[in-house]
Amino acid sequence: MNMSTKNNSLVAELYSDMGKLKLGTCVKKKRVKKKRAKKDIKATTDTYSPTPLFATMIQPERDVATELFQGTSGHIPSVDKTSLFVKPDRKEDCPVCLLVLPEFNLCHYKACCGKIICLGCMKGIIDEQNERNKAEKLKSNKLPLCPFCREPVETSGEERMSRLHSRVYAKPDDCNALAILGFWYSEGKRNIIPQDIKYGIELLLRATELGSSQAYASLGDAYNPLLAESGEYPGVEKDLLRSVHYYEMAAIGGEMKARFNLGVLNNRFFFDDSITFKHFQIAASQGFDQALKAVQIGYMKGVISKGEFEATLRENYESKTAVNSIQRTEAYEFWCIQQRYDLFTLRSEL
Repeated sequence: MNMSTKNNSLVAELYSDMGKLKLGTCVKKKRVKKKRAKKDIKATTDTYSPTPLFATMIQPERDVATELFQGTSGHIPSVDKTSLFVKPDRKEDCPVCLLVLPEFNLCHYKACCGKIICLGCMKGIIDEQNERNKAEKLKSNKLPLCPFCREPVETSGEERMSRLHSRVYAKPDDCNALAILGFWYSEGKRNIIPQDIKYGIELLLRATELGSSQAYASLGDAYNPLLAESGEYPGVEKDLLRSVHYYEMAAIGGEMKARFNLGVLNNRFFFDDSITFKHFQIAASQGFDQALKAVQIGYMKGVISKGEFEATLRENYESKTAVNSIQRTEAYEFWCIQQRYDLFTLRSEL
């Protein structure tokens, strides 16, 4: 095997392993056929796995991009490109442990008072009350209390949904509550909440008007043409430029996954390596490991210099160190186990 063939295979391997847009999405991968000069190599997979990030990134299809541009309708607002490529500001600290807050899906929004804390602190509050109940040998266990408003924590999805609706009614300018509700209505929550795409998108749009970067990221997913076959956001007409716009607004707000998705879409449809790897570099510097693998590819291709690659490695390490703690790691592992249990329960019901 010559050097160029070896490098090409390594690039293909890295691209095929580059992250996912959403955790826990179960889809069946399509049968892919790659033709070579002498023989055909057929690779098929038919297993449940997280959504792969677009194996076709290596060989973009320009005719697909043309069709998507022709299907784009409506006015897409422009985004200030100077602010787009500025590294986002440092995130706020968790008001309990005073460490930098991780990405939004690793935080807990308190619908009772509107505060946001990390999952590590939320698990710590619950564990502390459980230990107190054991020590006092209470016949009826007391519920953990919110450390800010002293309301008991919700004990079911129905109760959490009720509190979110009450929060939106009492505080219609709470963009976090609107974004969470919009996402839940768009996805549907089994017996807790029926799927209502139209109402979910409406809530997400209201949240974006109030500046929610999480709502912008969800809308980017909704219009993303590369997620058309995932079954998410049914009934929403896919629109490349609209998806890019919402991802850009989310990236300006500090959403690293939206930033990574921008790099993917740019590589897939706009064919500009310099812009693509700028997005990957910023996402990697925020601590997103899938983007770091993409930056490694850029370094191998010569698009990213050695100094830039080393600086991105350092910033990636510093960003992950700033949000890591033993308590957060334990909470994340517990959350993953709970997610797998919920998925198993759902399959059993089906």
